[in-house]
Amino acid sequence: GLLEVKRPQSKENMMPEEACVDDKFCSGMVGNVVTLKKDYAYYYQVQGQLGVTGHSWCDFVIFTNADSLAKSISSERIYFDVKFWEKYLLPGLLYFYTRAVVPELLTTRVKQFNNLHSGHSRYL
Repeated sequence: GLLEVKRPQSKENMMPEEACVDDKFCSGMVGNVVTLKKDYAYYYQVQGQLGVTGHSWCDFVIFTNADSLAKSISSERIYFDVKFWEKYLLPGLLYFYTRAVVPELLTTRVKQFNNLHSGHSRYL
């Protein structure tokens, strides 16, 4: 498995459960459990790491430096979601690989200080 630790400075000295009151926070409460939101960038990051490494799970830990260590830590085991990977991550990775990595391997245009983009897209 993998381990991903986040220490959100904006939630310093709060318990993770208190931080979840903020709608913009990466996690929310599902029942009494702090749970990473699936529409948050960290979820994409974790699923991407799982997909690339081939691991089946990642312990996602939030540390807030509250009064005690027990009140400062929230841990959730996130399992690889193959449907999420295939729908949201793999297409973009394949596009990047075929439009940026392979051309660079063949032409070394970045090494030659030329632009990476082809003019069709802002980035590639």
